[in-house]
Amino acid sequence: MELQSNEQMTDGAAVKRRFYTQSNFDLANNRKKQTSTVRQEVCNKLKEYFTPTRACCKKSLLSFFPFVDILRTYSIKNDLLGDIVSGLTIGVMHIPQGMAYGMLANLDPVYGLYTSFFPVILYFFLGTSRHISIGTFAVVSLMIGVVVDKADCSPPNSISLNTTADPNGTMDCAHSSCRSHGFPQNSTVANATDFHASSSYDVEMCKVGYAVAASMMVGIYQLLMGIFKFGFVTIYLLDPLTRALTAGAAVHVFTSQIRHVFGINTESFQGPLKLVYIYVEFFKRITSVNVASLVTAVICIVIIYCVQRWLNPLIKKKVKIPLPIELLVLIFGTLISWLARFSSKDVFDMKIVGDIPTGFPAPAFPPVYNLQSVAVDAVGIALVSFTISISMAKLFAQKHGYSLDSNQELKAYGITNFVCSILNCYVGTASLSRSVLQEAAGGRTQVAGLVSCCLLLVILLALGPLFMDLPKCVLAAIIIVNLRNVLLQITDLPKLFKISFIDMLIWLVTFLAVVLTDVDLGLFIGVVFSLLTVVIRTQRVHTSILGRISDTDVYEDVKKYPSAKEISDVRIFRFSASLCYTNADNFIEKLYTKTQCNPVEIKALIRRDTLKCAESLKDPEVVQPINNNPDCANEEDNGQTKYIASTLPIIRVILDCACMVFIDAVGISKLRQMIKDYSDIGVQVSFAGCREDVYELLKRTVCTTKDKKGDVKVLSKIYLDVHDAVVAATGDDPHTTDRQFFDGNGNSVTGVKRKIDSITIGQVNGEAVNSDKFQMTSET
Repeated sequence: MELQSNEQMTDGAAVKRRFYTQSNFDLANNRKKQTSTVRQEVCNKLKEYFTPTRACCKKSLLSFFPFVDILRTYSIKNDLLGDIVSGLTIGVMHIPQGMAYGMLANLDPVYGLYTSFFPVILYFFLGTSRHISIGTFAVVSLMIGVVVDKADCSPPNSISLNTTADPNGTMDCAHSSCRSHGFPQNSTVANATDFHASSSYDVEMCKVGYAVAASMMVGIYQLLMGIFKFGFVTIYLLDPLTRALTAGAAVHVFTSQIRHVFGINTESFQGPLKLVYIYVEFFKRITSVNVASLVTAVICIVIIYCVQRWLNPLIKKKVKIPLPIELLVLIFGTLISWLARFSSKDVFDMKIVGDIPTGFPAPAFPPVYNLQSVAVDAVGIALVSFTISISMAKLFAQKHGYSLDSNQELKAYGITNFVCSILNCYVGTASLSRSVLQEAAGGRTQVAGLVSCCLLLVILLALGPLFMDLPKCVLAAIIIVNLRNVLLQITDLPKLFKISFIDMLIWLVTFLAVVLTDVDLGLFIGVVFSLLTVVIRTQRVHTSILGRISDTDVYEDVKKYPSAKEISDVRIFRFSASLCYTNADNFIEKLYTKTQCNPVEIKALIRRDTLKCAESLKDPEVVQPINNNPDCANEEDNGQTKYIASTLPIIRVILDCACMVFIDAVGISKLRQMIKDYSDIGVQVSFAGCREDVYELLKRTVCTTKDKKGDVKVLSKIYLDVHDAVVAATGDDPHTTDRQFFDGNGNSVTGVKRKIDSITIGQVNGEAVNSDKFQMTSET
C-alpha cells in the first residue's frame, strides 16, 4: 500500500494495488491451508470423550456438580446474610404461589408445595444459575393441568384389571392401571362395587399419577437433550413466539380460575375451541353465581393489586424486602373463613381447600401406562419449561458476570424433574416473579433456596392443616393478579409491528393458536409457522444488479442509487442469501431475468436460426449459427431472433457472493449448469467476495475440472472482491492494463478513489496527519 501526499485532494483517498484473483491473493500473502476438517474435529472430540484422563474426569465431575465451585468461593461475611433474607422472602412467596399453582394443575394445593420444596434442593447441587427460583410456574402448571384433564380419572363402569379374587370376594390389584384409577399398586379392593364407588381421594390419586408421569417424561427428555448437547433447540423458540405462548397460556389460566371466583361448577372441555365452549357453559350458569365467593375474590384482587402496584414500590425505596401481601391475604382469608364458617352450607357454601396432609407421601414410580399416554404432551412441556428457565438464568448470569452452561442446565432440570416425579412433584420451572425478588432481596447463591426450603418444611410437617379452611376463590385471586404482567404482553404487538412485520405475525399466529386450540398444539403451530417464515424468506431473496458509484470502487444496486452506473458488457449480480435447495431455482430465474441474458433461450433461438439457415440452403449438413453464415445474413426473420443470435447483450457475469454463508449440493449443481450454459453462448462467469469455506467449495467443485488427460481446466475465476473482477473484465489485458476509473480534480487519474472520514492515520515529520491529506491509489 502506498500513501501519497496530496494537499489539493480533500474529499477522500484512493488505494493503489494490483487486482487479485482469490488464488493469486492467497499465494501473494502465504495463506495457511486449513489444518483440520469437520471429520477430524469430530474424531478428536470422540477420542477425547472416550479416553478420559484424571484431569478430564475431575473437570467433568466439577461441571456436573457446580455447587462445589460456588461453595469454594462462598463468603459467609458477604453472602450469608443476603441469602438468608432472600431465602425467607422467597419461602414466604412459595407458600401462596405453591398452593395456588397446585390448584391450577388440577391437583390438591399440597402438591404445589411439594413442587416448591424438592426441586429447589436438587437444583442447588446441579444447577449453574445462582439466582433463579425453581418451583411452580403458572404456564407449566396449566400445561400439567391440561394433561390431567385429558386423563380419564372417573370411576370405570367395569373392572378390566389384572386382579385375583379370594373366596371372600376381595381382589388383589396388581396391575399398573390400579394406581391410574386411584388405587395404589398391590392394594386390596373389597369388591367391584367398592371399586365403582371410589372416593374423591382415589380420583385425586389418579390425577397425581398422570401429573407425575408427565413430570418424569419431561425429565427424561430434558436429560437426554442435555447429554446429547441439544440445548441449541431453544433457538427455534424465538422471543416473540415464547411471549405469545405465555400470553395465550395466561388466557387459559384466567379462564380456569373464573369458576372459582364466581363459585360456579362448569363442565371441562378438551380440544380446539374449548375456551369458547367453557365460556358458553359459564354464561349459561351465571345465574347460580356464589355472591360471597365473588365478593371475597374481588376484595382480594383489589388489595393485592393496590399493594403490588403502589405500596410495595414505596416500601422498596427504604427496604429491599416487599410486603408479603399474598401470604397476608392467605392467612387472613383462612382465618376469616374459619371464624365465619364460609364453607358451611347454611352460611355461604364456599369451596375450600380441604384437608392438607402433613409429612410427605411415600416415593413411587408412576405407572408405565401413564408414561405412554403423556409422552407426546411432555415434549411441549419440556421445551417450554427449559426455554423459560434458561432465559431467566441467562439474564441473571449476564447481569452478574458469571458463566452459564446451557447443557448442564438441561441435565439439572432433567434429573430434578425425574427424581422429583418419584416424590410426587410435577414439573419445576424458574419463576419470573420469584427470581426477580430473590435477586432484589440480596440473594447471592442458591443457598437462598435452601433457606426457603426450611420454611416450607415447617409448613409441610406441621402448619399445613391450618390452611384447610382457605377458600379457593382466594387462591384464584392470587393467580389472577399474578397474570397481569403476562397478559400485558399483548402490548408487544405495536412494538413488533414497528420492528418486524414477520415477527408480529409469528406472535399473533402463536397467540391465536394457543387461545383457540390448546397450549401444546398452539406451541406446535407457532414453531411450524415461524420455520415457515424462515423458508419463505429464504426463497424470496433480495437480488440486485450492481453498478459502480461514480469516482469510487463501491458497487451498489442501480435501482436504489441513481449515481450507480452499470459497467458496459458486464452484469454484476448480487444474491443476498446462502444458495441452497430452497432457493436454487429462484437464484437461476432471478439471475437470467436481472441480467437480461437467458442462455437457455438464446441457445434455443440459435438452434432454431441454424435449422432455418440449413433449410434455406437445402443442405441439411450445414450446422452453424446464422451470424457466421454469409448466405443467411439477410435471411428474413423477426429481427429479435437475428439480434439475439448474432449479438450477445453481455460478455461477462460477475456473481457477488459476499452474502453467501454456505452453498449446498443442489446449489453447486445449479452453478455448474449455469456456467456451462453461459459458456455455450460465449459469456464468462466470475465469482467475487467469497467467504473462505464458500471459496474452497467453489474452487473444488465449480470453477475447475479435469479433462480426459487429467489436466486441470479453469471454468471460472474467483476474485478477491467485485472491483477486482470488474477490472479483469474490462481490461484489454487484465493482468497488466491500467484502467482510468475516476477524474480527480478534473484530471484523469489511474486508480480508484473512495471517500472516507477524516481520521489520523500516521505521522509525517513527527506530526499527526489526517486521511484527508493523502491519496491512496489502486494500480490494476
